Amino acid sequence: MFINRFFKLLVAITLVIIVAFTVRKAFVDASAASPADQSFHTPPMSDYQPVDHSFHTPPMSNYQPVDYSFHTPPMSDYQPVDHSFHTPPMSDYQP
Repeated sequence: MFINRFFKLLVAITLVIIVAFTVRKAFVDASAASPADQSFHTPPMSDYQPVDHSFHTPPMSNYQPVDYSFHTPPMSDYQPVDHSFHTPPMSDYQP
């Protein structure tokens, strides 16, 4: 019975040591990272210039509606296509 408890205690201590070394290594790896220069990524707000979007939005007084009549001719000009040339009659068939 004493040997059984001893092995359980030994396994528990081994697991605790493994976890402790793993956590310690993670902290060492995290602290060994080179410090980033945050000032380069975040310029001071005193340098901020608001963007002028007025060029991209012209005034509505310059608006000219588009004339689509050229692209849509009237149906009175419609001429149906004659496909009979592409399909000769079977009476002309010569084997």
